[in-house]
Amino acid sequence: MEIVKLTYELVKRLPKTEEYGLKSQMQRAVISIPSNIAEGCSRKSNKEVAHYFEISIGSSFELETQILASQLIGYLNQREVLIRAAER
Repeated sequence: MEIVKLTYELVKRLPKTEEYGLKSQMQRAVISIPSNIAEGCSRKSNKEVAHYFEISIGSSFELETQILASQLIGYLNQREVLIRAAER
């Protein structure tokens, strides 16, 4: 849940023009991480649990890519991302 809070704080720094672009993508990816873990924990078989955990891992890779893209474009800098993460 901390990654959700951190990401929502970071996307506030993105320009208004990214409201329906990176900002939206990052918010959807980050909320998908704990949501899929929770759904997986409700499943009865190990195979189903693993499936939802795999989806969660995929969402975390999506989020990482979107953060890297935000840095590459110049919306976020690596230092502020790392500092905010370290504060947690």
